[in-house]
Amino acid sequence: MTVRMKQLPKMARGEGTMAYREDGTIMFRKTVKVSETQTKRVTVYGETVREVMALMAQKEKEVLFNKKKANNRTLEEEMTLWYKDKKRGVRESTALGRIGRIKSMAKVFPVFHKQWKFVKEDELQNTVFEMCGIYAYGTIMSSYSLIKAFYKDKVAARELLVSPMANVKLPPKEMVATKDKQIVYMNSEQVKVFVTAALQKSKTVNTYKLSSGPALVFTLYTGCRIGEVCALKWGKVDLNRKIMLIDSTLTKRKNPLYDETRPQAMEAQKIPKTIQCVGGVKNKKSRYVPLNDMAIKMLEIQQRLDKNLGTDDFVFCGKNAVRYDENRMYHDIRTLIRAANLNLPRCGPHMLRHPYVKPTTKNNGRFKAGFMSMPASNKEHLPNDLSTLAGVLFCSQVASTNRSWILY
Repeated sequence: MTVRMKQLPKMARGEGTMAYREDGTIMFRKTVKVSETQTKRVTVYGETVREVMALMAQKEKEVLFNKKKANNRTLEEEMTLWYKDKKRGVRESTALGRIGRIKSMAKVFPVFHKQWKFVKEDELQNTVFEMCGIYAYGTIMSSYSLIKAFYKDKVAARELLVSPMANVKLPPKEMVATKDKQIVYMNSEQVKVFVTAALQKSKTVNTYKLSSGPALVFTLYTGCRIGEVCALKWGKVDLNRKIMLIDSTLTKRKNPLYDETRPQAMEAQKIPKTIQCVGGVKNKKSRYVPLNDMAIKMLEIQQRLDKNLGTDDFVFCGKNAVRYDENRMYHDIRTLIRAANLNLPRCGPHMLRHPYVKPTTKNNGRFKAGFMSMPASNKEHLPNDLSTLAGVLFCSQVASTNRSWILY
């Protein structure tokens, strides 16, 4: 016996559509006008016509209320929500950095506390010029691009007719008072002192002193990022071919145990806001890195000191096979610099990616990296231009390689 469904009311033009679903419930779909140029499609489900009509009325009020609330958000609030929604494809650590940049700008510049729809072009231009007395030029460029991309997306979504950033100019570099961060690097004599101190203070058979010494020396002689070294596993290293695969690194993520509504309690319990975990490499592109004699020597030292040598075990780790993290490496490299009496400014492990490099006639004009030189069996892989060198180091641009590697 078939059950005849009650006929649904035919809605007037623009008032939506009702239809039965396969399970017998009713779907009510309607396009709600939220502004002069923007609409939003809303769908509700219920058992009866009266129920879906009531649900739709409630939903319309919520949509209009949220739209009104969105119009009252400050530039900081709206940019934060925009980046969380639009930039889902980037690494979580990168997204956290961008959101942190927005919050740091809001602490300095009053324009970020105005309603985002009513920010004027001259206010944004003055803000960009004010950055010249606070930020380095690279930070100004990235902040300028971030604000411009935000308003461009808002115009594309028809939430604004014209972008207030359309005619805002980036200031010339000569106006910037804060210079770009000086690149710190060690010369050949300082490298010898650093390596000696790192190996002397590294762990011995029975005692642990500065156990990350071999890891720091390995970083120096391979040009890898410190996160890539901390995430390296034995299964990615081929000592016979003198090569390793870099396909993972340490990345920051939100700590699921951290309660943002109780920051003081979290600090008392020593629960950090973010945690470090193993994730994909920068730009999601893995690469092979050749190993020179010194890098292989560090791996052999680590093999003698560690008992966990499985393919899924970390190469550089402390007690109980716990991998090193970046905070530990930052602390250890500064300890080493002080212990070795090296006259270097305050710096972190990324400094180890900045050794000198020079073209030599012995290798037919190819670039011979002083601390990353290949073993004799791999000399045909020596880079002969900055593009190839950037590929081995995995710098995003050749310009950054030319700036970071001191050419003699």
